[in-house]
Amino acid sequence: MQTDMFDIVDRSKHDSVMKAMDTINRTMGKDTVRVGTQGFNRHWWLKQEKLSQCYTTRWDQLPLVT
Repeated sequence: MQTDMFDIVDRSKHDSVMKAMDTINRTMGKDTVRVGTQGFNRHWWLKQEKLSQCYTTRWDQLPLVT
């Protein structure tokens, strides 16, 4: 995590909230508790059928545009 010298965010508070959310989601089911920025009604999903197996870490698996 990169911060600046004027950073005043209490990281320990954020860590405890995230651990509590993870615990609830682990016991009650995925996405029982979410951060508000995740949204509520997600009507789209990432299409991964054209994703290379190595996630573009190999030059020979990049798609060619002609």
